Amino acid sequence: MKEQNERMAQANKNTASFHRFVETASLGALRTLCSSVSELANQAWVTSALAQLVDGVDAQTCASARRELSAGCRNLPTEAQARLEGDARRVIALAEGKGPTAIRVAERDLFKFDDAEGRLRAGFDEQTDDLGRATFLLVRAPDLFEEAERFHYAEHYRNFGKLYEAFEVDCDHLADFEWNETSKAAFESKIKAQLQISGPCLIQYFQVGLTAEDGSSGSLHMFLIRHAGATNSVQNTLPDLSLQPIHYKPPVEATLLFQPDEKRIEVFAQESAERPLIAAAFAEVATGSDLSDRPMSLRQYNLERFYRSLHLSLAQVESLGILDVRVVEAEARPQNLKRRVVVKVDKDDDIETAAHAMLGDNNIFRRAALISRVVINMRFQREGKEVNLPITLSSPNRCNLASRQDPRDRELGYAVLEAFGIVRSVAPLDAANEGRQFGAMLRLYESDDADVTRAELAGWGADVDVLRAGGFLVPKSRASSVTRLRDDGTAFQAQVRSLDGRLVYDDPDTGHSNTVEPAEVERFDIKRDWLTERIVKGLRGAMRMGRTPRSGGPVIKLGTLVNGNEEVPVHLARRLDRMDAIAAVDSSLRGDGQAGWGVVLTATETCPEFLGANVVVQIGDVLVAGVDGATVDQPRLMQILRDGRQRAAAAALPELRVTCDIVGKETATLIIPGKLPFSLVGGKQVLVVDRLLKAYLAGNPIVTGGALFEGMATKSPGALFRGRASRCCWRRSSAGL
Repeated sequence: MKEQNERMAQANKNTASFHRFVETASLGALRTLCSSVSELANQAWVTSALAQLVDGVDAQTCASARRELSAGCRNLPTEAQARLEGDARRVIALAEGKGPTAIRVAERDLFKFDDAEGRLRAGFDEQTDDLGRATFLLVRAPDLFEEAERFHYAEHYRNFGKLYEAFEVDCDHLADFEWNETSKAAFESKIKAQLQISGPCLIQYFQVGLTAEDGSSGSLHMFLIRHAGATNSVQNTLPDLSLQPIHYKPPVEATLLFQPDEKRIEVFAQESAERPLIAAAFAEVATGSDLSDRPMSLRQYNLERFYRSLHLSLAQVESLGILDVRVVEAEARPQNLKRRVVVKVDKDDDIETAAHAMLGDNNIFRRAALISRVVINMRFQREGKEVNLPITLSSPNRCNLASRQDPRDRELGYAVLEAFGIVRSVAPLDAANEGRQFGAMLRLYESDDADVTRAELAGWGADVDVLRAGGFLVPKSRASSVTRLRDDGTAFQAQVRSLDGRLVYDDPDTGHSNTVEPAEVERFDIKRDWLTERIVKGLRGAMRMGRTPRSGGPVIKLGTLVNGNEEVPVHLARRLDRMDAIAAVDSSLRGDGQAGWGVVLTATETCPEFLGANVVVQIGDVLVAGVDGATVDQPRLMQILRDGRQRAAAAALPELRVTCDIVGKETATLIIPGKLPFSLVGGKQVLVVDRLLKAYLAGNPIVTGGALFEGMATKSPGALFRGRASRCCWRRSSAGL
């Protein structure tokens, strides 16, 4: 009995959404979903359970029938259970919260899928609840259901930075937005030109009515964009176990949302470089804005100044005609972001004084992990009347100024925010600025961290303001602790607190309070996708490569350089000071079928000399930053390639070349005549192969395990050469010796 209960509990856990659907769905929804699964259609136990679920049946019988249906589904094959669970999860998502709004939007196109008798519409109207309508669309009109899903998740994932970007556009001249076939054709043509699409491009349009919290109404215009991506392939296993590639074109999709009253265009797309292009194409077609001379900008709002003080000095904005400006509401959150403290005062009160009086000197606003919301009230004279303009700023990166109907309010509000350093416009850097910051961009690219502090950036010589203006850095909540080293070299974490207007930490050994520089706790998120795209395009532009790069796997193939009569493949790789990264890159390059020698560019300071048939080159050794941007010294690059190739080919006997002997960062290259070089990382790997090589050169055909692994805790090469590529390297190198 216990084992049976455990199996039932596991089954319920694996199909939680389906069991929830069975417990709550109407009879019509249950029939519709069950009829769509071949394993359930016409099954006697399914028919029996559904027959008990009729109008007027008592609650006990209804519950029993639903349990019977759930229990029967636990015996279905795993594939059928997974399909039911997936379908149930999808319909529940569109039946709760804002999901029904997406269904209502999709319902407007129901006629496109209906027959002459209107049976699809009749069936949809018969559904009694949101769950039934979502289920009916999923089964009877799956394409329409997918459109509803796109709308729902476009709304759901707003401000999710990996896929989303917002742009502000001037459209005061638009009395009423109108979309027609002419606009559609122009947008399709512009999109194809901007994204360099050779085939067709599909654009679907929906209009949604919106109601704000204050009861005002507006409209949201949604566009679904789809075109075929670059040809790709997967390996298909034939009956005789041979492999044959299957070529296909994956769909590339983007979603665009336009709110005229908010003066905002929002784009959801996988490639961050495509988002401004799509937004610019739409703005030109829909609003008549020529963005070739005035690129669209994304504003970033930074609430970092409010960690130090909630006071705003009137002297900084008096020249703008402001009579009074002050914070009237602030919301702070500690490390546990579910908790929050809100202080709200009258427009004539001082919030700094109120916070000190109610919360003390070292209050939450001085040590918060996140200032999540600030409301600023500014007072000024206009046409002989005193006007109060509230500005609401909230995390992540939101501001209500764009919704102001009067453009004078927006211009004055943004001018005040810029004066206090709260807002900045983000646009792609020009070639000169990007060239000057390319070294810092490479350091960010090389980093594995999701965020970076201002102090780290300053140590790299980076201009934080320029990198922020280029969209590579986004302010985030500040750190609540710092790392310090004791005299014996051990590290400890110390909590940061505010004391007399300073940031300090208490030394756990001495108890003394030590000052912390604000730059050490000011953090920025790294926009890694955008950074990678600009690094790749910058390097390709510096070497004048024309073809599209290939970025599958752990290494990016930038393209080829012509060197005399041969083409030299050029790759980009990062973190070549870690064995797992080196093994992955080495395996990828060896399996690429590369003809001839190539180059791997990297920003890693300590790295192998070779990877497969490629010479590893430090980007800093060949990169030149000038007024026209970053360029690559190609003669120097080719010379490094020739020198490396000659070193590998000149060895008459096996040779181990140590490229770095710093403890903890040891790297070496094993060169065996007639074979490609092998890269080694880590002192133990280098030591083991060095002992093998010395034994070989001394004429010893056998080396005992005890001698080979002397002084090491491990006695097996498997523990030192982890991963498929590393084990392959071990087998080949040991066999070669």
